[in-house]
Amino acid sequence: MPRHTYPQFTPEEILSLVEARKDYNTGGLDVNRPAFDESLPGKTLTLRYDDGRELAYAFQDVHALVWTENGSSHAEYYEALRADDHTLLVVHKVNGSNPPQAHIVVLETDTRLVTTFFSKIGNAVSTREVDREIVFGYFYENNTEDVPAPEARHSLTRDLIGRSIIWTYGPQFTIQHIYASEWYSCFVDFNSFIGGAVLSSPCNYVKINDHLYIYSWVETEGAGIQGFALMNLLDMHDVGCFFGINGSSQFECYTFGAFGEDAGSTANLFIPNDYAVDQPWPPKLPKHLRKMLDLPEDAPEGSDDAPKGTDEESAPPASGLATCDRAQPKHPSSSSFLLRPYRPGAFNPDMPTDEIYALAERSVDGMTYNHGGLEGRRLPFTDSLSGMTLTIALDDGAGTLPHTFIDKHHLIWTDSGGAEHTEYYEAIEIDRNIFMAAYMRKGSRPVTSVTAVLDLRYNIATVITAAIGALPFARDVDQRILSGVILREGAFPPLAWRHQPTRDLIGKTYGWSYRDDMTSQHIYASPYGVAWVILQGPGAGSLGSAPCKYYKVNDHVYLYTWIESYGSGQQGVVLMNTHTMHDCGTFYGFPDTSTFEFYTYGAKAYALGSFDTKERFAR
Repeated sequence: MPRHTYPQFTPEEILSLVEARKDYNTGGLDVNRPAFDESLPGKTLTLRYDDGRELAYAFQDVHALVWTENGSSHAEYYEALRADDHTLLVVHKVNGSNPPQAHIVVLETDTRLVTTFFSKIGNAVSTREVDREIVFGYFYENNTEDVPAPEARHSLTRDLIGRSIIWTYGPQFTIQHIYASEWYSCFVDFNSFIGGAVLSSPCNYVKINDHLYIYSWVETEGAGIQGFALMNLLDMHDVGCFFGINGSSQFECYTFGAFGEDAGSTANLFIPNDYAVDQPWPPKLPKHLRKMLDLPEDAPEGSDDAPKGTDEESAPPASGLATCDRAQPKHPSSSSFLLRPYRPGAFNPDMPTDEIYALAERSVDGMTYNHGGLEGRRLPFTDSLSGMTLTIALDDGAGTLPHTFIDKHHLIWTDSGGAEHTEYYEAIEIDRNIFMAAYMRKGSRPVTSVTAVLDLRYNIATVITAAIGALPFARDVDQRILSGVILREGAFPPLAWRHQPTRDLIGKTYGWSYRDDMTSQHIYASPYGVAWVILQGPGAGSLGSAPCKYYKVNDHVYLYTWIESYGSGQQGVVLMNTHTMHDCGTFYGFPDTSTFEFYTYGAKAYALGSFDTKERFAR
């Protein structure tokens, strides 16, 4: 599946798009939005923030306000929505701002606390992605400045991690949000718009009180728009807004409302923490990243020698998409904390086909495939196939694939023209008489790998062939999944039985331990997509997602395969056994423009819970 991309714009083009859309207060998601709040007209609120800035808001009527900062006044249209008896959401665009900006303000009237997202279009990666600064503070009304300032503040929080809520915005628009990690989330589309896709986003969670939370995300795997939801978990209702340039290249700034339904929880592997106690940041980086960033080896965690963001780093590129993104995150309780997403496809450009072929050929020549770094818990290779000749007769007239397994690591396969090819292979027995066999076709054009599931109990096979160098993005993987039977002496294949597409895994999550210092969580969120969270190791806390296909081999063995079309374009394949809680698999592709990979791996599994969503997808 080719990488999903959106057109990039210059800052001047972004301004033109904003100016062209005057009716920015419509979005079509207002069916479940409450009536606009009318309690603010006639009031003047002074907002004092912990970073030293002060804003005065004079509300003239239900939709008109004048706000003042440093003696400069601005008249704006605004919308206010009530989240509970004491909490209001106020949203307005900043007219004439360059880059385009919006203020998203949450006011808690009983505690006099305020949290504001100062959002703007454009960041260090893309001119169309929204960036935001989160600032905490308090407010006082009219002439009550002499009232003591509250000591408490709203705060970032871990409370929501592992939870999932299904939000219904209207009769035909329902989305599942999965609050998967401390800094990332994903959402699953139940509608026809993107049809069950799973998309991941960097996000922030802010705790207002024990039942009100802010969840805000930037759709970095989409058009780069910002979503903001103020969620009332007592009433399971939220109010919120979108801000940015949408997928149709139109400017949006509008409010919405939705009703929620709990979808269940997975294990929360993080200790709940509202960041009242300072945490060392940034965490100590892996050695190879410290070398890349030119950091001293002995710099402690949280050291002044750690990389810091600068104004130059936070400024948007002059035009389009930046070519790299190495800006390090700031302290998670800082006002502008926003991690970068897992998105190598955005800053690893496409490669010329001849370069792809040359790099793959050098890597395959003499390769033993044991260099992936994820072999610590890989099952041992088997020689049970040695001496066998297995001919895979593919369905739908796709031909035959004869294979003769010479020994533990060498086979001969015969192409459609009758030519024989000797290859190095690796095979793992994941269940009794169920094998994964993987090999590269040396010299193939385009560069082709084979990962085959050989089920010798019933003499059926599923073969995944993957090729690089053919699609419009040459470094993306073109995948084919083929079914068939295994012809061998003395055995009779079934007429109709095959490994079948399945929904058995949907809603489930597993942790996968590849080695002592590398663990991930896989979230089987949709019949058409998967998300993963890095729990331990390089990139811990980050999250990615990809289109995915699932197959049932038997009642406890499953095959699934994804292509990181929002990321590097690589293919991943997993053959998992839920009885032994072990898997085996392959990775194939270019994680960056200088590395070709094809290797086998394995991990031990542990269950992390499930969401009750399998029956929500159209069949």
